[in-house]
Amino acid sequence: EADDATVHNSCLPGHLAMSMVCSQHWIAKKSLMGVVKWISKMNELMTVVNVCMDQHSPVPFHLDDFTRYMERFAGGVPPPQHPAFVQSLAWPTKAVAKQTAEVTTPLLECLPLKDPTCFPRNSKNPFESCAECCNLKHGPLGQERCWQDGFDFQRCCNAPAASGAGGSSDESAALKK
Repeated sequence: EADDATVHNSCLPGHLAMSMVCSQHWIAKKSLMGVVKWISKMNELMTVVNVCMDQHSPVPFHLDDFTRYMERFAGGVPPPQHPAFVQSLAWPTKAVAKQTAEVTTPLLECLPLKDPTCFPRNSKNPFESCAECCNLKHGPLGQERCWQDGFDFQRCCNAPAASGAGGSSDESAALKK
């Protein structure tokens, strides 16, 4: 259950970030209907991610940036034909990307999952969860008690990058069956 909550908390900030990207698409197209749809979705997601966005998610945005951005919509928006429509609603260029060190439980070794056969869905066994097995707090090869029968850190986890940004170039994602 704890692993499910961890993945849930990592995915929702990702949905928030993607909703922001979609809103930018509709802002550029000057479609008020599309903008309202995605800004509404962002508003809904922000009520949930406020407890996990900054400390638990690898998504490279800060919740405060989203909060400030959403304030732009509080007093209404100019009509799409107004010259300031795009400029006034575009994501701020002054937003600063979140650094890996700001995340207390980044799951960088888990997202995306590297091998489709490593971790069974809905397992209650902590030694069958990426969050436990690939967690570098247990050492440079994660939780050694997880690895057996050809499953090991190299096969199942994204090795942290030399820069500390995390993740490997292998972008395949799936869950062990």
